[in-house]
Amino acid sequence: MNSEDELAAGIGAALRRISDGSGAWALRCVYRNRTGMGLDRVFCATQHGTGRRLAVKCNADPQRNRLQFEALGHLRKAMPDCVAPLWLAPDAGFYVMEWIAAPHLLRRMQDADRLQAIAGAARWLRGLHDRTAERWRRRDEIIERPQLLPPQPCPGHETVRRRLEDWRRSLRSRRGRRALLHTDFQLHNLFDSGGRIIAFDPVSRRMGYAGFDLARFLIGAEMFRGLAAIGGRSWPDDAATDRRVFLEAYGGVPSASSGLFDFVEALQAARLWHRFASNPDPDRGARNRVELLERMLRRSGVLDAA
Repeated sequence: MNSEDELAAGIGAALRRISDGSGAWALRCVYRNRTGMGLDRVFCATQHGTGRRLAVKCNADPQRNRLQFEALGHLRKAMPDCVAPLWLAPDAGFYVMEWIAAPHLLRRMQDADRLQAIAGAARWLRGLHDRTAERWRRRDEIIERPQLLPPQPCPGHETVRRRLEDWRRSLRSRRGRRALLHTDFQLHNLFDSGGRIIAFDPVSRRMGYAGFDLARFLIGAEMFRGLAAIGGRSWPDDAATDRRVFLEAYGGVPSASSGLFDFVEALQAARLWHRFASNPDPDRGARNRVELLERMLRRSGVLDAA
């Protein structure tokens, strides 16, 4: 899309196609985030007369739209409790999906029944992995990459990279349970619709070691807990309780005996840390995330104690 007018026209045409040409639609921006590629946005589209609502996601990078739309379709085939993708623009400038009128799990973390929500997320994930599991255990492509971290330097980069590579060499086995991954399984990518967990916003379609999804959830939950405390909105319970409830509801750690999950959890934390730590002009939120993730890396031995 070359302009806002063209984007609006393209969205309007897609919505008319989805609704068989009936009724006009109003767009309201509900999310925006500036990235290195430009402005990512999500719109709520409401149809006049019927009140029907749909979500329209416009990433600045068309390739991200294409990958997310395709990944969402594969998730939906495996798990009915997933946002339905409806339309991808021919130029991949945006895509349309089902609108879910429910809070995401991050907003539930101060509620009295928050642990039930965490357990529900774990059961959803176990369902995805059970339905899509491969018969044979094989190595994961991310674990096997020559470079475990992106090359952009940041304070501590060389230490983290070297220790992760040493850890990888020391693993007794790199083979683990493989399944279709969500690829960004975290609290704000899950809706809680009256106790029914509905997933959305995968990054891409990927078959890989199931522990990557578990690690992403646990790291994200601990990080968001820390951010809430910094903001004066502390959650009930503690990170250890969140972790125990999630892993028990999932059914335990896949390939725990080989140490593979511990390594992948540290790798996931390091990759997320690098995303924020390599930013040359971080805001306060990014700096807080770096600090919280560095605590996790120190705990795993990938960084030295402060």
